[in-house]
Amino acid sequence: MQKISQALIKNFRAKKKLSSKELEDILLHDKDNIDSIDTIANLMIANGFPMEQNGDCFFLNTINTLYKDEIFCFVDIETNGSKPDKAQIIEIGALKVQNGKIIDKFESFIYNENVPKHIEKITNINTSQLKNAPQAIEALKDFKIFLSNSIFLAHSVVFDYNFISYYLDKFHLGKLENRKICTLKFAQKMIKSQKYSLSYFNEYLDLGQDSMHRAYVDAYVSYKLFEQCLKDIPQDIKTTEDLIKFIHN
Repeated sequence: MQKISQALIKNFRAKKKLSSKELEDILLHDKDNIDSIDTIANLMIANGFPMEQNGDCFFLNTINTLYKDEIFCFVDIETNGSKPDKAQIIEIGALKVQNGKIIDKFESFIYNENVPKHIEKITNINTSQLKNAPQAIEALKDFKIFLSNSIFLAHSVVFDYNFISYYLDKFHLGKLENRKICTLKFAQKMIKSQKYSLSYFNEYLDLGQDSMHRAYVDAYVSYKLFEQCLKDIPQDIKTTEDLIKFIHN
């Protein structure tokens, strides 16, 4: 549904709202779709796409929500490899932020019997810590409920977003459709630096976190980096969609 999401975002940005007929035209433009319009729209919303209906019109929440009021979910995962089709998630950490305050958090190991030595060295996670952890399907189900339709943020967001989405789809829990922001790209746009790793910014921002390459800690550092970057954004950026467009265009 990625093509549909991109088409909807493009049209919402141009028109602010879409009628039921306009939405239908966009959804039916994808010839591969055999589901009804309501089924597709409801599925996208259930998978985190921030769209809602009011009467005969549909709205993209990120266009109408001030970024200061938005719920941002900062996410990080630890894995036992780099490719989702050959590796697994072994830890998820996330925190939700609204109006500059942490409002909720999520942490979970995920059961796995395979943690290569080089991964253990980087993360300090070993198989003994994972032996009583939830199975992947349960942890990801809980995470998706936690994430809801909030904005998904991560450092190098494509990796975390696609890895999680791959496994959600594998377990028939639905691919992610949430709007997303990359804190790495944001930092590269706002901060002049020779390094852009989270471990570097942990020192640069004097955050004092001593367990880097652990999911929740990395998610927390990406949140503090995001806050730092927000301080100098142009004044004409008001809404969440303004912010996403500024960072990713």
